[in-house]
Amino acid sequence: MPVLVKEMRLSLLWKKAFPGDTYLPYLSDPDRYSQEFEKAGKGTGKWLLPWAPKKYQRFWSYYLLRKEPGDFHSITSQAARDYFVPLRAPACAQAKARSGAIASLEGYCSPHSVGAVVNLYLRPDKPLPMDQMVDAALAARYADYNLAWKDGSAAIHGALESLADKIIDRLHEELFGGAKLLGKPLRDPVTVATIIDATGTSQKPENGVGLGRALNSLCLFKLGWRDLPRETGFLADDMGPMDEQIHHIANGRANWIPKHFSENELKGRQTSLGCYHRNITLASLQVMSLTALVGRADEVLATPKGTLLKIPRRDVVKAIELLNDFDRGDQQTYMSGHLAHQISFNRDRIDRVSKLIGV
Repeated sequence: MPVLVKEMRLSLLWKKAFPGDTYLPYLSDPDRYSQEFEKAGKGTGKWLLPWAPKKYQRFWSYYLLRKEPGDFHSITSQAARDYFVPLRAPACAQAKARSGAIASLEGYCSPHSVGAVVNLYLRPDKPLPMDQMVDAALAARYADYNLAWKDGSAAIHGALESLADKIIDRLHEELFGGAKLLGKPLRDPVTVATIIDATGTSQKPENGVGLGRALNSLCLFKLGWRDLPRETGFLADDMGPMDEQIHHIANGRANWIPKHFSENELKGRQTSLGCYHRNITLASLQVMSLTALVGRADEVLATPKGTLLKIPRRDVVKAIELLNDFDRGDQQTYMSGHLAHQISFNRDRIDRVSKLIGV
């Protein structure tokens, strides 16, 4: 039976750091952060907590309970600030493409940077061969979307990068009282693609496309993917449908974990892969936040004076500690090969800053 995909989830993550040592958002101040965090926990402030109330969330649980063992929902504001827990903006917009694809947009603010996450849920009317699902994901990724603001502001349209930039601008205006975040346009996002449910066990390539090639393409997200030459790190085209793969290339991650597909679960379709996708998405965003902070310190330390003025040294030291824990797979935090791979692209910068500040 050929491999047919019933459901796939795709998340795109962007992070934008404030320039150098010049500006810090009000959430960088520990006292102000504590106020906003506590309001968010009570549902009375401008922000939301990054996790759903009263629901177990594996990433935040593993990330935070090393600080204060127990129920992570009772984490103190001081511990949250020490670990750079972001606050989430209330849902402010929804985007829809002409094809009918709907993208949910989320905004996050960490003490030293802002970020945007776009989530796409691909559920075809009938299961698709893997190569056609890749085409559907590419079409949704690069579609033109209409963005409707919930506050009644004029609707806009554009690619997901441009809409994410608008979300980040709104976050910056909130954090700095109307001033927009200057700087370069958003870089290519980190992407996380997870096959939530599929069926079929045939190892014969569908339409001439092996499963390995399809998963490679869900990391690269390049048009004309069928004709791309093989590169180092690519999965083999003859990968078997029952072979689990937690795959990453450059800024892309793709997850194929067939033991949790509905036909292989004793109780039918489970929520485990949706939860796993969310964990990897939030963990990747947190790594982006921590590396953005180290990057800001690197910019300052590379100047002739080379002295941190507004960014606390202790924040940089803590960010490096957390990144190193993720990188080596410390059992006291959330572990994933995806995170170590992501950090590898920033390893030289992390090591350079570590040396300059004497860590």
